[in-house]
Amino acid sequence: MRIIKAGLCSLVIMTCLGEVRWAHSESPHEFSQNCPKNLSELEEKMENLLTRIINDRFKKTMRSSIHASIPQAIQQADGIIQQMASLRKQIREQHRSQARAEYVARKAVGNLDRDLIACKPGEEGRYCDAVEQFYIGKASILANQSFLNALACYQAQGVR
Repeated sequence: MRIIKAGLCSLVIMTCLGEVRWAHSESPHEFSQNCPKNLSELEEKMENLLTRIINDRFKKTMRSSIHASIPQAIQQADGIIQQMASLRKQIREQHRSQARAEYVARKAVGNLDRDLIACKPGEEGRYCDAVEQFYIGKASILANQSFLNALACYQAQGVR
């Protein structure tokens, strides 16, 4: 057996069979009862955004992501600090991408003040592509920011 991760109140051990076990009884889930266990509280907001997105694979991924276990994700990560830094970087990139997509969509319709209206399945063109990317960015930012907030909660509770 070898130790692969140590935290304030937990210790993960990798056995020769490759399974992960907690050496202490407290996992991130048990240790941080006040932190979200998943992002299911986003379900209504996320569904509202997903109705504007055509890409079925993205929608399926988002729906499963908001129900994924945050404590399990923490267990599988290289560390909460690195995971948070990576999420912050992703969020910054998603904001830039979303802003660019919004600009392209608004320019395509020739009106920078008009609300962005999602295209229907089968509709194509520069506007539709940009609006799709805009709403994908919006959904991604929502999920990643919520996940970052959850990780901050776990970090504040002493999970590393």
